[in-house]
Amino acid sequence: MKLEHIALTISNPAEIKNFYHNILGMNEVRNFILNKALALNIFGIKEK
Repeated sequence: MKLEHIALTISNPAEIKNFYHNILGMNEVRNFILNKALALNIFGIKEK
């Protein structure tokens, strides 16, 4: 099995890094922020 994508919503950036790196043993490859329009279209939220 090949894992292609995983996403979680965590408010605290330190907790995000801890979860992925220390718990799952993964390293961050890419980080980005959606603009408001795209966030609204995909997730129905009006924030970046």
